[in-house]
Parts: sequence; structure tokens; C-alpha cells
Amino acid sequence: AGGNFGINTSFTFDLVEVPQDGIAYYRFEWTGADAAFATLAAFDTLIQTAPAAFNGVIMAEATEVGTGDPSEAIHIMSRGQYVGPIDELRDLVAPLLEAATPDTQTVEEKTFWDMQRMIASGEPDPHSFGDLSRYSNRLLPENVTAELVDLLVSCPSRSADANGSIWSLGWVGGDVIGRFSRTETAYVHRDATTLLRPTTVWPNDAPESVGNELNAWTDSVIAAIAPHTPDESYQNFPNRAIENWQQQYYAENFDRLVDIKTAHDPGNLFNNPQSIPVR
Repeated sequence: AGGNFGINTSFTFDLVEVPQDGIAYYRFEWTGADAAFATLAAFDTLIQTAPAAFNGVIMAEATEVGTGDPSEAIHIMSRGQYVGPIDELRDLVAPLLEAATPDTQTVEEKTFWDMQRMIASGEPDPHSFGDLSRYSNRLLPENVTAELVDLLVSCPSRSADANGSIWSLGWVGGDVIGRFSRTETAYVHRDATTLLRPTTVWPNDAPESVGNELNAWTDSVIAAIAPHTPDESYQNFPNRAIENWQQQYYAENFDRLVDIKTAHDPGNLFNNPQSIPVR
């Protein structure tokens, strides 16, 4: 949803000192629908009160069934970092380990730059994908979490290159982001605790039905969580299927942004299907 007011032609960077102490890091993995329900719920509880120094995510993905039951073919991963002592991180993430016994678990210290190199990823091979995002600012009811797990079990495509996953991205909230009010900057989503994001992938050469079914699955995930979340979506994950994008991206800040757009780009030179319009 960028490109509303122009294009960047240059950048000036200020140097800042990186943390000198180690960064505490964790990564846990689980398998199965029961573990998915338990850990998604535990992470949702954790992220409601996590300190700003904690950055965590959790993902549950429908995987290839093979000869087993679809409920067994769900892969769950949670990882994150904490700018602080490793013992404090262990205490923070202990509820995840108590929720379900992990297949693998890692808790260790890394330097700032080692952490940066680990999180950085290369460009994937070209592929089709779809996702919608929904901010959340309170716990999802348990029956909704159970419905999300049921949707993973019934995901229409479950191969390595065509599948659906559900993410909770805990880096969108906290005391630092919440330091500003909703109307103080253009970014309105100041009171969120996490960003819920169903994500689908499929090969470019897959039959059209594969993408259509996965997009319908994504809509079902959003329909399950929408009644329990604000009507807001992350504008840096734009999706043209969002009809009321003005509300979901900008909410009460939209009218003021239209005024700014009209003042600085009255001819609407910089535009896209979901760009801020002029009056």
C-alpha cells in the first residue's frame, strides 16, 4: 500500500550502536492438531503481555498427509528473540513448552549480527502466494482457535509447494509501538498485540483450481477470526481482495491522509488500485 505520495530516490542512514550483550533466541517445533491448538493458544496468551524486548512468532502449517491421519500432518514452529538475559527468555516461553512437548527445542544466546544473519533469508523460487492479515488486540476464544486448527486439518492442498499455514506475528505490538496514539502518525494500529496471517503458496504452473481453493480457505480463516478482531489489516501486506481497505489499512486516519494527498499530489500522479485518493 505504499507509493501514495511519491517514490524514494535516496536514503540517508544514521548509525546506532547495536546491543553488546548477547541476544537470547528460541525455536521450538511440534507436530499434530492437538499440539497446534495448545501452542497457538499458549502463544496468544503470552503475546498479550510480552515486553517490548521480546519478538516472537508462531506458525502452524498443513503438511503432506502420507499414510497417516490429516490431524497428525500439521507442523508447528515458534521462534523469537529477546534483548535481555537468556534466563528471562526461558521464563517467558516456558508456557509454550508446558502446553505441548516439542519435537525439537533450542534456547541459546547469539550476537546481534549472528541473529541478523540467521533471520535474513534468500529470495525463494518464483511461486504464487496469497495472504490476508488481521490485527488482534485480545485473546481469541478457545473455540475460534479450535476452528483454525480444524481448517488446517481440512486444508485443500497439503504438499511441500502447495499448502496453507496460519501465523501469529508478535512483532506488531508492545510498549514501544503503543507509545504513540492511533492518530499521532499515519500508522493507526497502535493497540494491537499480534497480527494473524493465513498464508498460502502454490506453484505458478499449478491448475487454477489449486489457487482458487487455497484462496477460499484463506477467506474461511479470516471469517473465523474477523468477529473477534478489529477491522484492521497491515497495509504492508496489501491484498486487492480487501474491499474496505480504507478502513482496514488506515481507519480513522484515512480522511486526513486524503487531505495530505490532495495537497501534495492533486493530480494523483502516484496511484495504484489501493492508493490514497484525492478529493
